[in-house]
Amino acid sequence: MVGSNGYKVGMSELDNLSRAKSYGNGTRYLCILDCKDAPYVEKELLKVFHDNYACIRGNEYFEIDDELKALTLFINTVMEFKLCESDFTPIGQRWRNKFAFAG
Repeated sequence: MVGSNGYKVGMSELDNLSRAKSYGNGTRYLCILDCKDAPYVEKELLKVFHDNYACIRGNEYFEIDDELKALTLFINTVMEFKLCESDFTPIGQRWRNKFAFAG
């Protein structure tokens, strides 16, 4: 939400950025990640954000004071469910073991 500390967390099943572009001028996009089974990952992501932030509109808009903390939470949560096509091992687990990106 432009000019506030309101942030939207959500997904699109479109394979382009047309959905993101629909939010209009002045909107900043902090992170866009590709993942398998986006509806499932979105449900898990929203659970995590509901546990950590006040929901201020609908089910996907949150009041966030610490942008870096929220971004870290977003990335870590999505990476937990990002699967490798070859062996279906959670990439998030291997990624965290290598890079120790704490959330």
